[in-house]
Parts: sequence; C-alpha cells; structure tokens
Amino acid sequence: MRSLIDTRSWLTALFTLGDLAAAIRSRLKQLQYRPGLLDAFLAHTGLIANPGST
Repeated sequence: MRSLIDTRSWLTALFTLGDLAAAIRSRLKQLQYRPGLLDAFLAHTGLIANPGST
C-alpha cells in the first residue's frame, strides 16, 4: 500500500497517511448509521448484499 501511495504524489501532497486513514475511518463510521445508503449503493450497482438469500 505504501508503495502505491508513494508513486502518486498527489496523494501525499495534500494528506499524510494518518490523515487519510482517519478520514476513511470517519466515513466508514458514518455509514454505520445510514444502512439505507449502503443498500441503495448495492442495488444501484447490481450487487447483492446477501448472496444466499435470493
């Protein structure tokens, strides 16, 4: 992961790796409180959340 970030200077120019990880954790935490958003995303993409329940 570090090598992929190092090859993309635009990622390291604005954020440190810690900032990026904190932002991702924050957004994932917000998704926990909005399950409808994730369901809508999966429905829009055609993916299924529970493959055994179709």
